[in-house]
Amino acid sequence: MHYHSGNFPPKSRVSWPKILSIGIGCIGLWLHFGAPGLAQTSADHQPVEATPPAAGEQILLPPADDVPEEILRTEIIFEARSPLDGRPLSPADYAQLQTELAASQTPLTLNSDIRYIIFLLQARRAFKPVIPFLP
Repeated sequence: MHYHSGNFPPKSRVSWPKILSIGIGCIGLWLHFGAPGLAQTSADHQPVEATPPAAGEQILLPPADDVPEEILRTEIIFEARSPLDGRPLSPADYAQLQTELAASQTPLTLNSDIRYIIFLLQARRAFKPVIPFLP
C-alpha cells in the first residue's frame, strides 16, 4: 500500500537486476584499474624493476659526523642561563639560584573581604538552580 499526498510525484523505483548489473560493472572496473595484480594471471604478470630515484627525489642521509638525537637527549648540559637576566651560570650557581627562587616565593593570599565575596557568589551559584527567583 503506497501513500501519495499529491504534492510530490511518486519516486521511481530501480529494479534489482539493474542494481546488480551496476554493482558487477563497478567490481569489474575496480579489478581492471584498481588492482591489476588481481585481474592478471601469473603468466601475464611481469616483474617490476626497481628504478633509481630521480635527482630531486633522492633520500638524503645525515652527515656521518652528526650526533644522533638519542645521544643528545641523554647528554648532561653543563652550561645554564639565569632565568632572571639570561647570563651564563655554572651548574652550582644555577642550583643555588633555583633554591633561592623557590624559597622566596610566598603563597599569595586574598583579602578576607574578597574571599567572603567569592564564597557568597559560589553559594548563590549553588542555590540558583534550586531557588530560581534568587536575584
